[in-house]
Amino acid sequence: MTSQRVIRLYNQTVALTELASFPLSSTSLKTALRLDGTEAISFFGPDNSPLYWLVEATYDSHTQTVSVIVLDYETKPVYQSAFRKDALTKPVQEIRFALLDEKKMRLHQTCIRFDRPALLPHLLLDPATERSASLPSSPPSPPFSVAELNRLGRVWDGPGLSNFPLTWTDRFRSRFDEATFETGMLTGWRDKAPLGRAGLRFEVHNEHLRPEYEYICRFITRKLGRETFDVYLTVTEYADGSCTGVATSPQVARIDAALIDAFHTTRAQRVRQRREGPTNGQQTYTLDEVLALTREPGEPAGLLTPAELQHRLITDARNRQQIEYLAATKQDTDTAVRFTFGHHVGFVFCILGATQRHYCWELLNSHATYVWSFPQAMSTTGALSQLEAQLREVNQSGRTEYRRLGAQPAADTRFAFVEHTLLNKTPGETFARWQQEMENLLR
Repeated sequence: MTSQRVIRLYNQTVALTELASFPLSSTSLKTALRLDGTEAISFFGPDNSPLYWLVEATYDSHTQTVSVIVLDYETKPVYQSAFRKDALTKPVQEIRFALLDEKKMRLHQTCIRFDRPALLPHLLLDPATERSASLPSSPPSPPFSVAELNRLGRVWDGPGLSNFPLTWTDRFRSRFDEATFETGMLTGWRDKAPLGRAGLRFEVHNEHLRPEYEYICRFITRKLGRETFDVYLTVTEYADGSCTGVATSPQVARIDAALIDAFHTTRAQRVRQRREGPTNGQQTYTLDEVLALTREPGEPAGLLTPAELQHRLITDARNRQQIEYLAATKQDTDTAVRFTFGHHVGFVFCILGATQRHYCWELLNSHATYVWSFPQAMSTTGALSQLEAQLREVNQSGRTEYRRLGAQPAADTRFAFVEHTLLNKTPGETFARWQQEMENLLR
């Protein structure tokens, strides 16, 4: 979920609330270090007071990470008031900053002190500053022939070069598996750079890219139908020997929301199509366990959230309406949804009633919802253990036989099921009837 909030920055700490302060070592800026190992950025407002920034924050419940994009670098009284009223409702392990805008930070340089070379990987660079960052005393004379210089758009004028600034273009091919996926860009090196340079680092910008896509590089190359991408580089050189450039790539531009969505769908289908039965007798699984059993070698956790997995599993499911209802309005928000897969792909929702804890088993394609109810006084571990035993019986005897026997799990528990269909009724009428019966069961 994305929202706007205010963060407080003081010395080398970042705070999300009055009670939730983090050192820079718990943020993505932990890699911004000087040669002596000290932090490359610190924050001091007027009279040694804290700074308050307005940010756009996104919380990842899987990694317990807050990703922030700074919207306003200026400290304002209204931000300080808003910060004091804010609270933290979820656990946070790390704060991850998007690129910090160098130009905007320099407008407040009396409050923000930073070592530019050490902080460089974390900056959205100010072109004017970048151009003058490291100027040689005199530009070298490249040992090219007149023909080569003309090809590159340069003019040889006796002992020196003229017509600055000079713009030249280059086109080359690079491999995806040799490039680096970063937030909003793909970067790499042009090793055989023209004009006598040892090498040129290029950045192909694409707002859809994230560092973890390195692990789905094989999927991306399969979708694009090639393992390389063409880079079109336009470089402008200045008389002082510095240069600026822009790199584009038609293949990188094709990595869009639709391609990433296709990965999520393919990833979910791998879960849906797994035909092996439960592992070691286990019947239900957390999201981490499901993905661990179905992920490719090297794939990190977090590429697919529970909401994304659920959405893609139920896209064409017969019981989509029932699943969405249970997930959105009934699932206990403090309990993780569990999954079943193999021959019975579905969800186990935990729903709290007045005195009972209900586990609702809803398959993608079935004709009934199964409900096991346990006293809330029973521990969660005990209830899950009994639920696992009942699902084991379902898998052994079959759903029809289990329902026909109508056996109750134990004296203090209850099993019931609710049919999805009614003869001679519209889908809307049958869902309304199903919903009412579920409401009665889940009290």
